[in-house]
Amino acid sequence: MKRRLVPAVILIPMLFLVTGCIPFLLFGGAIGAGGMKYYNDTVHLEVDSSVFQAHNAAIRALEKFKITITDQKVDNFSSRIRGKFADEDLLMIDMKYTGVITEITVRVGLLGDRKRSERIAQEIVNNLR
Repeated sequence: MKRRLVPAVILIPMLFLVTGCIPFLLFGGAIGAGGMKYYNDTVHLEVDSSVFQAHNAAIRALEKFKITITDQKVDNFSSRIRGKFADEDLLMIDMKYTGVITEITVRVGLLGDRKRSERIAQEIVNNLR
């Protein structure tokens, strides 16, 4: 009996890792099925929230990191936030509502700073919980 139980205890958690369900469980579904991706020097993510909710979550994230907001526009279908770090690096956050989810892109600096972009994106997701 114990011989059969040990492989099951090991294999079942591995199934969650392989299928990618851990991010869903950890983030409570705030991030859509696509998760968070980094390409073209920008973090891309999808969230199950309205543009207004995501915009407000982004504003709270920028306030937490003490990023100066230089420009912001929001309507029912899109949002645009521009900001500046203390070291003068620029921040660009764009959101677009697709009818089901809100697509968010986060870019820090002209060449893209992956760590900072991911940190801000993660804080936006945390604020949506």
